[in-house]
This record gives sequence, C-alpha cells and structure tokens, in this order.
Amino acid sequence: MNEELTPKEVIDKYSLSLESPPMDKDELAAASYVLIRHGFSQFNYKELVSKTEFGPRSAPHIAVELDPFGMDPELHPSGIVQCEFHQEEVNKIDYKVVFTSPMQRTMMTTIHMFKNHPNKENIKFVVLPFMREVYHTTNDIAIDCFEMMDKFGEGKEAACGLNFDFSNMFMYGVPELWQTYTIADVEKQKMLLNEMKQVNPEPVWEAAQKTNYQDAAKKIFPNYAVSMYENNGCLVARANNVRRFLRENLRANPLKG
Repeated sequence: MNEELTPKEVIDKYSLSLESPPMDKDELAAASYVLIRHGFSQFNYKELVSKTEFGPRSAPHIAVELDPFGMDPELHPSGIVQCEFHQEEVNKIDYKVVFTSPMQRTMMTTIHMFKNHPNKENIKFVVLPFMREVYHTTNDIAIDCFEMMDKFGEGKEAACGLNFDFSNMFMYGVPELWQTYTIADVEKQKMLLNEMKQVNPEPVWEAAQKTNYQDAAKKIFPNYAVSMYENNGCLVARANNVRRFLRENLRANPLKG
C-alpha cells in the first residue's frame, strides 16, 4: 500500500466521489433532520487498496478487517478533503443541533464539515453513543472514551473550535462500556462482558478501566462470525431506538417554521 500518495492522488486513482447530488430545496425545507455519512477513513482506504490489488474477500482484504491495530481509525486525508468540499452546502443550513457518533471518523467528519459554519457558536454538537456505526470489524472497536473526550475536548486543536457535549457518554453508568451497552441484543452484550472477564478475571468495570474491552473484542472478532455482533436484526432494533430518540427530541424541541 502506497502511503505516499497525496489526497488528490488517492481521490483520482480510486475515483473517490467528491460531488454529491444537491439536496432538493423543497425536501430540505420540509425536513427536520439531515443525515450525513462520515468521510473516507483510514480503514476505508486500506480496505479499498487491498480489495483493488488482491480481490474482494482475499486473505489481505480480510486481514484489513481483522487488523488488531485498526481500531477506531481517523479520517484519511482524502476524507478530510471530502468534508471540506461540502462545507459550502452545509454552511447554507441553519442547524440547531448536530448529533454525532463517538467514533473518531464521525467526530472528525463533524469537525471538518462544520468548522467554518457561520453559526457554529450557536449550534449544539452532541455526542450520542447509540447513534454509532455497525459493530462489524476491528475498525468499529472504539478507542478509550476518555481518550476520545480529551482529544476532541473544548479548546483542543483537533476540535477546530467546536464544543462537544459529551454528557451522554455517561448514560450507561460505566463510560468505558458504552459500546457494549449500545448493542441491542442483550445476549451479545453478555458474550462480550463474559469475554472481558476471561481476559482479565477482575470485576468487569475494573477490566474496562484497563482497556481490556478492546482486548476482549479483538479476541472475539477472529473467533466468531461477524454476524455474532450486529446482524440486520440488531441494526434494525438499534435504528428504531435512534428513530424514537429523534422523534422525542423534536417533540421536546420543536423547530420554528
């Protein structure tokens, strides 16, 4: 994999999309929410290169998905270019609240799309744990939550002037285990918690504080089919939780007009 390519070279070589269809003005005027997908991540880049050079589901391709050092990647530089490319469109919308997943790629997407928004001082940027990516490969294992909150905290360089509300990271009682408790299937929660106890026979909250959550998750992924985590049923259940939250949020905070 050639890491020396510039963002433009990566975009050109792999035909990454910068353009996206403009939002329909009438639909936008009637919409309460706008959904934004995260930009091209370091994982996306490595997966694309391995798939292009060696073929889909080849050994090198699968190795990228199970890479123990591939946890919670940042955006690839070309992904930052994607975000900045769409700033003009984002800046036209009078956002009140922006909800974002705690994963680094979504935090960075929020930052690099909204860092020059003319009204960013008045927008609430809220980190919402259960509004996260599918739990699928090792790149979906989050870094330590306190490390994430420190990295993107108020006044930190990586936050580019955005001020995030991290209070929901504590909604499950043990912040370190937020990703486990957002799995909709309780049996799968138990499986991961039990694996943590095997990795370290201390109480689970103490193990979590020593980041053995990551060790347990990395151990499970190669040993079980990925469907053991979030299959379609899990995702639908979690998506319905998100929909209910967004509906209730709108009732509690009605938009004008």
